[in-house]
Amino acid sequence: MPVEKLILFQINNQIYGINVDYVSAIESVTDIVRVPNAPANIEGIINLRGSVIPVYSLHKKFNTVLDIAKQESQLIITRSEDNAFAFMVDQVDEIHLMEDGQYLDPPDVLMCEKTSYIEGIAKINDRLVLCVDVNALMSEAEKEKMQSFVKQMSSNE
Repeated sequence: MPVEKLILFQINNQIYGINVDYVSAIESVTDIVRVPNAPANIEGIINLRGSVIPVYSLHKKFNTVLDIAKQESQLIITRSEDNAFAFMVDQVDEIHLMEDGQYLDPPDVLMCEKTSYIEGIAKINDRLVLCVDVNALMSEAEKEKMQSFVKQMSSNE
């Protein structure tokens, strides 16, 4: 079984999952510093316990509308490939322990360049949950731009 535990979260009432192995923290949304001319999906940056971390909007990535009335947005802080990123979501629901037979590979019909971040589908409580690959959510160009910016911000301290 490829995934043992998933962090389940919501974007516009749709449930998604991220492998808990990539998650280092779940935080409330704090002051986000907007970055002029940043890649389209980047909300800005935060200072989390002395580290500058880019905030990536999954609403923008998934082409959904952010409900301004929702104030409970949360940040899922992830680490992968020596990079830290905060993914902004509507809310984090739970940590789900996967059981045999709950995790499926995505069907070929779903796989294209724009959906390459889907690493699997989980069947949880009669619902289908898209499991996202943290490493594939951002393009290499987005990662490089944000790493460069974070290095620049960190060296100015």
